[in-house]
Amino acid sequence: MAAAPIVVFAQPNAADAIQSATAAIIELVGEEYFSRHISMRQAELKQTPKSCENPLRACDKWMLKPFYEVSFTLTIEIKADAPVKAPIRCIVDSENNVLHKYLSGVPDCINFPDRCQFPFDKQSALNIAAKNNFKKGIEPWTAFISWHPAMDGYVWKVCNLLFDNRHGGHGEYMSIDANNGIMLWTNTYSYTIN
Repeated sequence: MAAAPIVVFAQPNAADAIQSATAAIIELVGEEYFSRHISMRQAELKQTPKSCENPLRACDKWMLKPFYEVSFTLTIEIKADAPVKAPIRCIVDSENNVLHKYLSGVPDCINFPDRCQFPFDKQSALNIAAKNNFKKGIEPWTAFISWHPAMDGYVWKVCNLLFDNRHGGHGEYMSIDANNGIMLWTNTYSYTIN
């Protein structure tokens, strides 16, 4: 039985991938917001993942050729807090098409300008958690802002620690919309220490 022929694909160009990713982000945030709040981090050439060589694994067609993962940094300026740096990640296929399904960390400021205002700072998020009877826990609460893909927006996560020992612990986190201050949900987390 003859070996399968080796197929060599042309390497996509980093500058073209960056240009495509930048254009896709500007479509969502506008040029002014982009120039004030978003900076380029890197464009990393990726090859077909080894897992795609498994015939039992279905891989998206774009993964079968080299592609770029282009990353940017969004600087979120929030009232009294120091600016928060949030990652933006974008996949650009071998033909320089931006795969919008894999574009994360970019709010749609053009169609939903309120998603880019960030009027609630860390202290506001902690106050909202208190008003919603979030459990105190055994240590002071922590709060951070993060991208929530299902919402296409940012949320404050306020976390408590309810139990901790040398083997691990658990707690809860409350998600609060970073733009309107609405408490969205509470969920649990746990961790183990090896």
